[in-house]
Amino acid sequence: MSYQTQLQFLGIDATHKIVAIDVHPHLPWVVGANDAGVVRVWDYVTRKPVHKFGITDLDAKEKDAHVLLATLEKDPNFRGPKVATGQSQSKTSDQRKKLGNILVVKFVDRDVRLMKHELEKLSLIPDDAPIEDPAEAEAQEARRQAALTAPHVTHHFPHLIMVVGESRVFVFDYVSCTLKELDMALFDGKAPTCIETFSHENFVAFGGADGSIRLFDVITWKMEKKLTGGHNKPIVKMYSHWEDGQSFLCSASEDGLFCKWLFTGPGAVNLDSRSETKGGLQVNDISVDPVELQLIVATEKGLIVRDARKNIELARLVKNKQHIIRAHYFMHPRLPRNTVLVLPKDSRQLCITNIGLEQEPTPLMSINDFPKHNEPKYRILFSALHSLHSHRIIVVTTIGIAVVNFEKQRTPNALLMPLKEQPSKLFYARNGTIYSMSSVAPTGSISASPRTPNSLSSASSTPMMYAAVHKLAINSHVELSLSPSSEFVAALFPEDSKYQIISTKTWKVVEDGSATSIAWSFRKDLDTYAIIEVGNPPPAAAPTTAPTDKKSSSRSKSSLPAPDKEYRRLVIHKVQPTPAMDLAASPLCC
Repeated sequence: MSYQTQLQFLGIDATHKIVAIDVHPHLPWVVGANDAGVVRVWDYVTRKPVHKFGITDLDAKEKDAHVLLATLEKDPNFRGPKVATGQSQSKTSDQRKKLGNILVVKFVDRDVRLMKHELEKLSLIPDDAPIEDPAEAEAQEARRQAALTAPHVTHHFPHLIMVVGESRVFVFDYVSCTLKELDMALFDGKAPTCIETFSHENFVAFGGADGSIRLFDVITWKMEKKLTGGHNKPIVKMYSHWEDGQSFLCSASEDGLFCKWLFTGPGAVNLDSRSETKGGLQVNDISVDPVELQLIVATEKGLIVRDARKNIELARLVKNKQHIIRAHYFMHPRLPRNTVLVLPKDSRQLCITNIGLEQEPTPLMSINDFPKHNEPKYRILFSALHSLHSHRIIVVTTIGIAVVNFEKQRTPNALLMPLKEQPSKLFYARNGTIYSMSSVAPTGSISASPRTPNSLSSASSTPMMYAAVHKLAINSHVELSLSPSSEFVAALFPEDSKYQIISTKTWKVVEDGSATSIAWSFRKDLDTYAIIEVGNPPPAAAPTTAPTDKKSSSRSKSSLPAPDKEYRRLVIHKVQPTPAMDLAASPLCC
């Protein structure tokens, strides 16, 4: 199966290698750091740099400050502190020697917390199949109610970019353009290996090379707590989640040991469980399925699926024993559920695989799809996925950063149905079923106002109800569109070239057929739609007279269409109105 991808390079620099990146969830920004200590923030829409600063420039500024101080000391009227001879030069050279490579860059701001909070709500969407265990059903409903009444994400939060080097840690405020350096003595002189933020905790977690986790307050930047007793090896990655009225943190070390930490109160964090991976496989990367709350673990012999709540192993995909260095859960409507984007160790191509079907990794794009370059070891270093825009993939090669838009036109839009006497309803398709999501707040409809603190607070505290309203006949990618009168929903299946017109009053199919595209009219009084049909041409009529010569015979045969060639035509239909029906009386509607 072929996919449509669109590639654009943000910056090409073959002299310095990109060592770390991060993607902002709301702003069109990508931050990257190279091995020369330079940090850049690109805007991938305008393809222009937004911020640029070099860590090595700080050493030069320090040197200039010490030189200026030494010059002022020669003035007899100088009353400032004295510096010993040779101290400024030695101190500056020592700091430049200790700089090392940049290991981690990460956005830490309010939008990151809001994104995590929205992803945490995905795990509360009811599954297609009912839960048979009453205790599990009751626990899921308790988690859902706790999330609806969760405390609001604070809006007084700094706008930061964390930069972690081998021996220095910096905090860059991209609004005030100020830089702050954290004391490495708090990290016992060892550089952190990963960073994780929380949606409802004012902490930033630093995973260390010694296996410990340090929690820093994002306002005062004081270390509040040091978590030990879990890991003995460097921590590869961490994942935080808010559920059941409390936060928990999952951490994984490179030796395959997983720990779960519970935040039981203000400043109280306890180790809940420890679980070792069988066989002692090396852990390279971790991704999260926010719907099922499962951890996708990339190891040296394939993928491992773990339950984040119970901290247990669920399945292993080690059929081909392929060494995978990067893995990302791929939530794209063009692809089936449980699709994972993986990068093998050869770094020549990005592949997709399905953890539910246990299929072999299928190449998605190769290094040959990128522009040709003279770099002898031209390969893919690592990749990242956008948190909210599932079609956007950030790919880092040996010469720069590229943004790949994967099947952007197939990303569906939600359908908001305005109702007069009831709250507005939002319809979406998932796993071959159309779901209805409506607000049960007494104030009415879902707010579509701009993102302000008041609107965010009211939206996050509004209870929502979900219900399955229609089971689609075809379980494939579907594109939904609403008629002008809101009485009909058109479901187009582009992969199968079929469509259905469904009544929103009875939730029954009133019309169907074959089409590759569909569009509704703008008139609200007429539910008229147009489709593009694809089929075989009608049979050609036999000639009335026989051709007189060979030239005319060949000319008449060439004018006839080929019998197996597809043709397209535009057809306009008008849907007949359906009798009115009470939505509240329907057992399928909420």
